[in-house]
Amino acid sequence: MKKDNLIWVFLSLGGFFGGTAVLLSAWGAHGLESSFMETPTDRFSFNFATDLQLLHSLLLVSVALFLNLGKCRSNLLLASCIFLILGILLFSLPIYTRIIWNYSELSKLTPFGGVCFFLGWSLISAFSILNILCSKVLIKPES
Repeated sequence: MKKDNLIWVFLSLGGFFGGTAVLLSAWGAHGLESSFMETPTDRFSFNFATDLQLLHSLLLVSVALFLNLGKCRSNLLLASCIFLILGILLFSLPIYTRIIWNYSELSKLTPFGGVCFFLGWSLISAFSILNILCSKVLIKPES
């Protein structure tokens, strides 16, 4: 798949994940009230999952827009987008399945989602550091 097409996939996934985070958050606040009465800690977990999903959806959209609008086509930023998507799926989805459908087998994946979030953020940082280092090498001293 061409990088330009991949950027549009990242933008659409960011929008989808952001929208579903808003819907799930509203459902958690209004539709899952009775289930949270029985297990109050689930409210915290559910809210945390939707908050992190929304935050990382925004980051995914931001990085994809940067890739699309900028002249930069960095593999580090593309990899960051992939890790953000994996993070959303591996972190939030197991929490939702445990709380909504009482299926906890996917809960083992949650720490891997957190690692993916970390890697997504770290690759953005690595991209920035490499650009700083490369710009210093490319700048010629004035004569």
